[in-house]
Amino acid sequence: MSTHAPGVHAALARELDPARLASVLAAALADEVYPDLAVRPAFRGLVDDACRAKAELLVDLLADRVSPDDLAPAAAVALAHELAVAGVPAETVARSYRVGQEVAWATLLDAIERLAERDGVPVVESVRATTPVLFAFVERMMTVTMAAYDDALDDERRSLARRRRRLVDGLLDGTVAAIGEDGERFLGYRLDGLHLAIALPGPATRTDEGLVRRLGTDLGTGGTLVVGERAWIHLARPLRPSDRAAVGRAFAEAGRRGGVGDPGSGVPGFRASHEQAELALRVRRARGHEDVGATWARDVGIEALGLEATTSARRLATAELAALEGLSARTRRTLLAWLETGSNVGAAARLGVHEQTVRNHLRLVEDRLPGPLLERRTELHVALRLAAVLEPRNPRTGGPGFTQDALRGAAGRS
Repeated sequence: MSTHAPGVHAALARELDPARLASVLAAALADEVYPDLAVRPAFRGLVDDACRAKAELLVDLLADRVSPDDLAPAAAVALAHELAVAGVPAETVARSYRVGQEVAWATLLDAIERLAERDGVPVVESVRATTPVLFAFVERMMTVTMAAYDDALDDERRSLARRRRRLVDGLLDGTVAAIGEDGERFLGYRLDGLHLAIALPGPATRTDEGLVRRLGTDLGTGGTLVVGERAWIHLARPLRPSDRAAVGRAFAEAGRRGGVGDPGSGVPGFRASHEQAELALRVRRARGHEDVGATWARDVGIEALGLEATTSARRLATAELAALEGLSARTRRTLLAWLETGSNVGAAARLGVHEQTVRNHLRLVEDRLPGPLLERRTELHVALRLAAVLEPRNPRTGGPGFTQDALRGAAGRS
């Protein structure tokens, strides 16, 4: 910096009229950057206040009364907050500083020319001395403004998210019966037609939001809604058998897991599908499944009932599975495969063993039962499915197996 810079700065500080600079700056912003908003007296007042504070600080900076790091005028912060609330794009806010810089530079050049004519101060020397100050001032003001703008924008988004969540909570608990077109516009989601709900393990991430959007596209829907750990897909048609596979692929490829309800119509269906999805997710957690994928409510109705009525479910499981105590894990896995596939052939294919091996294990089971296995297959299957969520140490997870002691202990705690 030139040794004459402090003198030039002081001379310019005396030469500048902060009120006039503020007026010209405010007029330029109102006309060129915010013409629609500036017609509102309250907004124009914020612009005037911010420009006045900035003009005074620029003069103080030239007079060496403040340093750039100290510049954070409350009026500029207030204007930034209003711009965020009004939905003004960040690009427009940044453009306001380019316009402001042009105004400030033109005003400084006028002052420099007056100093040159009156006091003989060389123009080039004045420009060289002043340029770093103006650039530092503009950069600092823009940093402060954009930080305040971003903070206000985050606050506004959180406020909108809270309002959306309260509205959805009301729809789910029945305190809000209908929301009308304005409410649907606010949510960005229609409540007529078919809804497919998804329950996520936690608040939706960007990956979750992308998954829901993909499902919306794959299922040919009329829109999607994501609020917290809950999501809905507005179906344009009933689900097809192939849609389940598409949902499974989408979850697997996204590396996510969750519960999926049955499609439901209108607000009652919106609510019911969500309740089913929540139960499906509860079943998934109770089973100890941490792998990716979707659990459909229609596939785990028995397990969900068990979680809703644990005392009765444990009593049934304890009674039906008492005879299986002491069986090897391999025999229990064979029984479960047979019950789920419905045949020796199906069980053998699932386990990768010979059909005779399946018959041998089933004979071991039948030897412990008071009657034929076929007569108890429904009860045993239900009991094993209940045990999968009441005591996850069972053949389904490859653990040491369902135990009577575990169930009795759980029943005693209920």
